[in-house]
Amino acid sequence: MLFAPPRGTNDPEDFPGEGSDPRTLFPAPLSARLVLLGGLFTLFSTVAITLWLIGLAARYPDHALLAPVAGGGAVIVTLTGVCLIAFLFRERRHLAAERRLALSEARLQTALENTGDGIWDWQIPGDVVHLNGALIARLGFPVDTPSPTATWETMIHPEDRPATLAAFHDHLAGKTPSYHARYRWKLPDGVMIWVEAKGRVVTRDRSGKPLRMTGTLSDATPQVEAEELMREKSRRLEESNRDLEQFAYVASHDLQEPLRMVSSYLGLLRRRHGDQLAPEALEFMSYAEDGAKRMSRLILDLLEYSRVTTRGEPPETVALAEVIDEARSNLRMIIDETAARIDLLGCDRTVLADRGQVVRVFQNLIGNALKYRSPDRPPIITLRCGEDEGWVNVSVADNGIGFSPEHAERIFIIFQRLHGPKAYEGTGIGLSICKRIIERHGGTIEAQGTPGEGALFRFTLPRAPGPSRSTGGAPDNQDRRRRDQGRGADGRGRDQGRLAP
Repeated sequence: MLFAPPRGTNDPEDFPGEGSDPRTLFPAPLSARLVLLGGLFTLFSTVAITLWLIGLAARYPDHALLAPVAGGGAVIVTLTGVCLIAFLFRERRHLAAERRLALSEARLQTALENTGDGIWDWQIPGDVVHLNGALIARLGFPVDTPSPTATWETMIHPEDRPATLAAFHDHLAGKTPSYHARYRWKLPDGVMIWVEAKGRVVTRDRSGKPLRMTGTLSDATPQVEAEELMREKSRRLEESNRDLEQFAYVASHDLQEPLRMVSSYLGLLRRRHGDQLAPEALEFMSYAEDGAKRMSRLILDLLEYSRVTTRGEPPETVALAEVIDEARSNLRMIIDETAARIDLLGCDRTVLADRGQVVRVFQNLIGNALKYRSPDRPPIITLRCGEDEGWVNVSVADNGIGFSPEHAERIFIIFQRLHGPKAYEGTGIGLSICKRIIERHGGTIEAQGTPGEGALFRFTLPRAPGPSRSTGGAPDNQDRRRRDQGRGADGRGRDQGRLAP
């Protein structure tokens, strides 16, 4: 039985909702068999009597009553047979419905037992509550209580009781579509657990007075503990970010001052006494000056790395073409010096991001492509953009010196370098900043490389709501030629789709 009868009774009449049990619409199997046997007995008896009357009518054709009686018996036999056949078909449907109902109840009972939710059905007039086994066994609700609702109120933690009862009575008054509350629940052994209650009034009288309410009561302790753990982790993360920001502040000010002093005095020593020092001493001074400069750059990059999350701006709609233009403008001098060509394909799209940080990502990736260019050919950098399920996919490919595939993950680790500082300047933190920025926006970034052929970086950013295309940014000549070639007779460009190789 799905619900336990209240107060220890076991009367089927106490089941909630008079006439709500679908099984009352069909006769019980035993009753059906008795009706069937009675129908068959009646049919066979009528057939036997009718045949006997027909035989008498044939033996005594001159008898005035036998022929009409025999004819009437035949009609009765026909009607009885038709009724019996109809009854058999009806009973077959009823038995099939009975089996489906029993199977459905078994599945429901299994589901409720597996979820562990307590099910309650409250007959408001009379204060009669029907409970299932989970509510009785697992949540400790007493069955033989003379006043279930009053007992329920005493099991609610005193601090949670006012808000819980307010939500409950608001729903009874019709102010809310449903009842939902989370509160602490006292078990019979005195232990407090968190429970989540949901319910709804299913029957009201003509004046709107509630008559019947059903709902569930489930143990929410694991969920509450998980939420509390998440809040604690979030709090610790915020503290860690504040500590990191404070450290970055100290690093950017207090640690820079000694480095500036070292560089200043080394320069002063070179100017005043350089002609008195041996060449070896001057060489050592150059090493010290270079070390101080690298340390200063390292501190500044570390400061920027820490501020990706602590000083980031709220996301806004950003046109990729515009931020790419800004990054190219910042790198204009080295682009002109190296005669680099930068091609844009399908990058007239918008993303939801921190504009300044996106500029930094493109500036770092394009700057790396220029830094690690091949000495045998001018740099060619291709930026391709596409969309996929709410994300904008961007790839930055170059024809530089490339790198070995086994270093594809290592290059994103902070301070990791594939080349010595003498070969290529830098601190090895640029790609780490790119990864931190992309992950702050919920995206991913990856790299592929082939030694001597070039490198490819792919990353994703969330697409901005609204139109996916933008008109910002000034495309270079190569991009303009590609767009002009892609225009059809109607003057509209063909969609590039997901162009990342």
